[in-house]
Amino acid sequence: MADGTTRWSGMDARSWARLVSLVAPGMAPLPPRHHAREAALPGGMLLVAHDGTTVLRALHTLRGVVATGGEWSGRETLAALAAQSDTRFAVALRRDAAERFFERLGGRCTTEDDAVETTLLALGVLRELIDDGALDVLPTPLRTFPLPPVEVVRATWDRVLPDGHSAVVALFEGPTLVSGVAVRRRGGVIDQVHGVESLRAWSGPLGGDFRRDHRVIRAAVERSLGPVAVGLFAPEATVMELLRSETPGQWAKAVAVRDVMVEPMPPWAAMATGVSALRAAADESRRWALGADGWLAKTTRRVIDLAGTVDLQSVLGFDPLAVLGVVLRESRERPAQPDDPA
Repeated sequence: MADGTTRWSGMDARSWARLVSLVAPGMAPLPPRHHAREAALPGGMLLVAHDGTTVLRALHTLRGVVATGGEWSGRETLAALAAQSDTRFAVALRRDAAERFFERLGGRCTTEDDAVETTLLALGVLRELIDDGALDVLPTPLRTFPLPPVEVVRATWDRVLPDGHSAVVALFEGPTLVSGVAVRRRGGVIDQVHGVESLRAWSGPLGGDFRRDHRVIRAAVERSLGPVAVGLFAPEATVMELLRSETPGQWAKAVAVRDVMVEPMPPWAAMATGVSALRAAADESRRWALGADGWLAKTTRRVIDLAGTVDLQSVLGFDPLAVLGVVLRESRERPAQPDDPA
């Protein structure tokens, strides 16, 4: 994880907005001229403050103050206000929520805690506030995903990005490298984060085909940051579509037909794409094999059970890509505008 010493470079407002919009559409910063137009579109985020019985203030990130009936009756009120303001993302805070958060977190943190421990402690406190009714969040997946133990997070982090290694994401629009990020982990933390401008400067002129250019970009990142543990190279539109897809096996298919390049592909990435394909095959088989008797039905059931356990879900207790997919599918798709950040 990053800390106060992390070095950030190679990003301007436009490239940062493009990168953020990949995983949080509608929440990326926009220039002032967009605000009036955005206010007429669905989406954004609703923030509600209450004292347990009365709504004190409701503010929409695109449309400003939202009129309320005044009475607070819990999650039902939050859902109604979200529907009224045409948004699926909403956060409700009781008046004392911030005070409770810092009081509880401060009483549990120590100077020896690292970033992983502190983050999990903070998430645990947020979960308690949700249970107490001091905090509520829409949609539901943001409220219900389980918190893995510290040791599991550290072990997973070590597998995904070993110390002294880097990771890179490079996204293309046609022949042009338009978005991306490269990070390096050293001393247990992310010590450098570089944006697409750095990738362009390190790589120099590219050939215009990401299936070949990924080798050039990887070599450039390794010269600048160190060995690459994992790299993702693909058209930006393809990654957006895959993140929002509910169909099993789409990532595996994209990798197999080279619509997405994962290079190098560490064991955990190979396992994830393999399980994705296995799930797709299992879902297809379910329709005709589960109704049969005998060894075929039993074997198919075992395949489906295996597909549901041999992946990050079995390690973390939840599937992070599945959670992200639900959130992204819940988010609005803002129509592209001629003067949007490129």
